[in-house]
Amino acid sequence: MRSMLLTMLQHAALPLAALSSSAGRYGGQNDTVTLQAMIDAAAGGGGGVVVLPAGKTFVSWSLTLRSNIVLRIDGTLAIDGDPYASWHGRKALLAGSKIRNTTVTGEGTIQGNGHAWWPLRRKNYKFFAPRIFACDHCEKVTLSQLRVYNTPAWAIGFEAGKSILVDGIALESPHDSPNTDGVDMDCAGSIHEPCVLRNSRIYNGDDEVAVGGANVLVEDCEFGTYKRFLTDPCQVNSSSNLCCSS
Repeated sequence: MRSMLLTMLQHAALPLAALSSSAGRYGGQNDTVTLQAMIDAAAGGGGGVVVLPAGKTFVSWSLTLRSNIVLRIDGTLAIDGDPYASWHGRKALLAGSKIRNTTVTGEGTIQGNGHAWWPLRRKNYKFFAPRIFACDHCEKVTLSQLRVYNTPAWAIGFEAGKSILVDGIALESPHDSPNTDGVDMDCAGSIHEPCVLRNSRIYNGDDEVAVGGANVLVEDCEFGTYKRFLTDPCQVNSSSNLCCSS
């Protein structure tokens, strides 16, 4: 168990008492309550791994991420495709605030079911659509390996993050999907706590990458043809400190 956790985490080892759980088969119902209970149990035990196994599909509204956990998605995690369901003020399928040492990874898929929201958003831009991942004031957070399709709105957003790593992900939404930014990275870290996007493929209907704050590194990524960066991808100065390499 310890060796597996050490391999999966980029920033910190979990304690020996870490909990590993595997969710059961999706049976047609919404799985939000079950998944949130598993995340909370792992965090309550001092940190651990929650596994969504390959070959299974889990349907959910917003899930609150906790510190010191790994959420491993080897199956499919799908947003509940009802655009009129209440999200009770929550922004994203996976949401965190002031969390540390958290990883979302796996060889599976996140399905945003954006087709349910896009026609409504084209008629009314203010119509709410959830993001896939939103994290504010988070530190030492890693997103890796996952394939994300058809996001209802922005895919991944960090606000005032430190030591953030987005590595080896694929984001794909149609070129005409409204406001489907790829990665919005607002970094509050020092040069020793940068926010990094690397080895990723982003094709969508809006900005592939939008950068704010300071000390952001984007390298070895493949972008689609609609927009590249909201800011100049190779400008490096005291206000943005954005480095770009390939």
